[in-house]
Parts: sequence; C-alpha cells; structure tokens
Amino acid sequence: MKRPLWVLLLLGVFAGCGGSANSDLPFSLSGSWDLSTRSSTSATNVWSIATVNQTGDLVTGIVAISSPDPPCPWGEVLTGRISGKAINFELDQSGQQVSFTGSIASGGASMSGTYTTTSTGCDSGDSGTWSATKT
Repeated sequence: MKRPLWVLLLLGVFAGCGGSANSDLPFSLSGSWDLSTRSSTSATNVWSIATVNQTGDLVTGIVAISSPDPPCPWGEVLTGRISGKAINFELDQSGQQVSFTGSIASGGASMSGTYTTTSTGCDSGDSGTWSATKT
C-alpha cells in the first residue's frame, strides 16, 4: 500500500515527539538503591530499598521500607524526571505525596537532596533531607 509523501513526513515528525531520550546522561540510575531520609520535624531516620528503572530522562520504581517501626506504611511507587544532574521525583505513600528534589553525584552512584510531604496523611507536613547510594 502506497502512502502519500505528506503522511510519511508527518509520521516522521510525530516519531520525534514525546519523552526525551536524554542520551547526554553519562550514567544510568537503573538498579537497586539504599535510600535514607532524615526528618527535620521529628529527627526520625527511615531506611528503604528502592528499585529504579530509567528510560531517557524518566525514572520509575518501587520503594520498600527496611526500617523497623516505620511512621507510615510503605511500598511506594516512585515517578520522576532527571535534568542534567538534577532529579525530581514523587512517591505515592498510601495516597500521600512525598516530593523529593536533589542532585546526582558524578558517575550516578549517589544522590541527595530534600523532601516534603503534603499536609495530610500519616507524615502530615513532614520535611527533611534524603540520600541514596546505588548498590
């Protein structure tokens, strides 16, 4: 079946749209991570294990708590985006959103930053710092 040239050109334009492949990244965040948070409101430390998948500048994954007596139930879905060495991602913590912002170290083996929670939920209005190391 022959297609008009304009259809082929249009398909070529749309094929280039969408999520960025971000091939400039000299690292991959895909893999397992040890993630820790330190609350500035309650001085509580929480340790977690994250499994991250990176496709271009998009990151997704699952976070499971490894600390005893967590303040909230965990088993969270992680979604976010990378821009250069900056990372922003959110966790859906049983319906409560936790927003993380931070920077990725050279080589992509560690990252750190700050986090905040929404004003409702078990960690209502919490904030603090976080760090993660690739395992």
